[in-house]
Amino acid sequence: AQIFVRTADGREVSVGGWQAYLEDVEAEYVEVIS
Repeated sequence: AQIFVRTADGREVSVGGWQAYLEDVEAEYVEVIS
């Protein structure tokens, strides 16, 4: 199963996408959705 992270602005991205997202906007994740 993929792990998804819900970002502060409500997006849900895969962990790999989340890492790129953090690098892009310096957001913090809110919760991890498995």
